[in-house]
Amino acid sequence: MIHQDIAKLFKLSNELDTIFNIENNPCKNCSERDNSSIVNIGCCAECVVEEGYFESNNKYQIKLLKLIYRFNHIYGFFDIKYMNCKLPRYIRSRKCSWYMCDKLKMYIDAKKRNTIINEMTNIKKKIGILW
Repeated sequence: MIHQDIAKLFKLSNELDTIFNIENNPCKNCSERDNSSIVNIGCCAECVVEEGYFESNNKYQIKLLKLIYRFNHIYGFFDIKYMNCKLPRYIRSRKCSWYMCDKLKMYIDAKKRNTIINEMTNIKKKIGILW
């Protein structure tokens, strides 16, 4: 049933948050980001061009997300004030959930992360939401 799938999606998202919310997370002070620059926002730089990197091509859902989460014509879904993504992890695209720079890979259990992301993607495909 769909409510069970959504509950599972939230549970998996929380597990993924736990994996990424590590002490000394290099994303928080990413050397690839220049906080004084409107152009260099690290791995999120192409978000605006790629409209969140979603692989499923549902323009209506993408348009809704852009309205709800205030997609910016310079930063995309990146929140320049807090230096992170505006989208909750359960909504983020597979590509955004998947990507890790070499610095982050030193801290993350990649096998567990991959399993969770694959399961989340399957649920999203099953219930018809962006992935």
